[in-house]
Amino acid sequence: IFLVRNPLDLAASIKVRSWQDAFLRMVCGWNKGIRLAERYQNQHPEIFLLIRYEDLVCSPDITLQKICNFIEVEFDSDYIQIPSVNPKENPYKLTSDVRGMDRSRVFGYRNVLTPAEETMIRIGISPILLEKFYPEIFSPYYRILLRYLPSVMYITLLGTNRIIGDHLQMFFRNPRYTVEKIRKRLG
Repeated sequence: IFLVRNPLDLAASIKVRSWQDAFLRMVCGWNKGIRLAERYQNQHPEIFLLIRYEDLVCSPDITLQKICNFIEVEFDSDYIQIPSVNPKENPYKLTSDVRGMDRSRVFGYRNVLTPAEETMIRIGISPILLEKFYPEIFSPYYRILLRYLPSVMYITLLGTNRIIGDHLQMFFRNPRYTVEKIRKRLG
């Protein structure tokens, strides 16, 4: 079961958790992950199920019923009453008295991302995948305003520096592993 989430909300979650230099990595990972998931879903529909996070949160009964049917388990409405853990406001809280699905994390990016950050994400995300999985936020006419380009470039450079720095640290610790990992990612 592969759970896909709106990339703009993912970016908002990253920002709240103070990992803004991870935007570029998230964009690359989202594109690659969705392409792989889509391929596996098409090749092996009997053993691979792709679910949107937003559908799970907004229509938990219907979505969990679909998941239960897929894994051949009888649906129980108690499954929806899961504890709410690891909120972005307190990301390491692994216990909670709050139970159930929380719609507050759906399409809230507009309240968190700056226009420049949203532009950077929209530039990097595959428009074909965004339109297919998130037609409600896809816009073929999304305007990239020139005034945001310096900020978009800065955010992109932050991410690039972070990725290069991480790979250099990894390389000095284990060169063979690092070269193999980069080769697989580029392949």
